[in-house]
Order: sequence, then C-alpha cells, then structure tokens
Amino acid sequence: KDVLFIKPKTNHRKAITNKKRLLEIIKIVKNSGIDETIINMFLFNLIMAQRPHQIRELTWDRVDENYVYFSESDNKTKINVRLPLPKKAKEILEYQKKLTGDEGIVFKSKTRSLKSGYAFSDMTLMANIKRLGIDDLHAHGFRGTLATFAIRETEVVDGVKRGKFEKRVIDEVLLHTRGSEVDKAYFRDFNSDEHKRLLEWWCEFLEL
Repeated sequence: KDVLFIKPKTNHRKAITNKKRLLEIIKIVKNSGIDETIINMFLFNLIMAQRPHQIRELTWDRVDENYVYFSESDNKTKINVRLPLPKKAKEILEYQKKLTGDEGIVFKSKTRSLKSGYAFSDMTLMANIKRLGIDDLHAHGFRGTLATFAIRETEVVDGVKRGKFEKRVIDEVLLHTRGSEVDKAYFRDFNSDEHKRLLEWWCEFLEL
C-alpha cells in the first residue's frame, strides 16, 4: 500500500524567524520597482497576517474606517469575524484607494483574467518577490511569522516577566479554527482592544 499510494511530502510554509532578515525583506520590497499595488498587498498581508486569498480577494465593501470583515466562507472559523485596522494598515488602504479607486477588489490588478477577475492570481505576489531575490519567505508564512515573534515577545508587569500577548489573542487574530460552540460564541464577541494592541505592536515591530 505504501508503495502504490505514496503520501505526498508535507510542504511547510516558509516563515521568517530572524527580525533582521524580516526587516531587510520589507526594505527590499518597499524600495523595489514592482507594481505599487503588489507592494501594498504585500505589506497589508504581512500586517494583517491572513490567508493570502483573503487579502487578494478582499473587496472594498468588506472594509470600513476601523475594521476589515471576513465572512464564514473566507476562513476556517466558519463564522463572520472582524479585525481592527492598525494605523499603518489604514494608511495603506487610503493610498491604495488613490491608485485603483474604492470599488470592487481592493488590491486590483490592471488586467482582468477569466479565472480571478481583477484579483491577482495566487502566484503573482510570490513571483514578484522571488524576482527580487527573496526565496526564504512564502505568503502563507506571514501568519507563522507574526505568531513566532508575538509568542516570543515579553513584558514586565508588577516585577514579573511574562508573555506580552496571550496565545488566545494571537490565535484569534490569525482566525485559527475555534473548537466548541462556546469558543465560537466567545470569538464572535470580538476582543477588538486586544487584537488592535497586538496589530499595532506588530506594525511597530516591523518598523512600518
């Protein structure tokens, strides 16, 4: 059976675990000559740490002044959720609005394809990144990158050193699958202040 039905090799998504390298990659992308919309999509995806298709297919009706909204069909939680927009993410959206308008796809391609319309294909972002000589980061790795650094971060409270963010909060921002119906009900209640605290810290960490 093992010979006839070979199990496919597990493909682990690449995440950056070294801050110096992460900041170097951001600088390379920001200073590159690639399409500005692709740069904005890269930075927004890095900040919000969502699954790539959620950002590529994001439409303006899912965004308001303070939040970005994802429906149950967008994520593995299978519930409607919202995440607060940190200041830098808002700036990126405002700039993107000037580039391509505020209707339809947020990160809108200049050309329309039969398969994805004006949304970029799943390979476009990484193809551009690879052309810049970056081969140690995958778009799916943005999530692992945020989780790695957020879990490592510590703070001192009342003389006691502890983790700066609860794993629960990190999981909620990443829209990880919640277990029971009680979990889902709690998650639906939105811990917006805690989520925003994490995402604002992440923007500062990225020096954006």
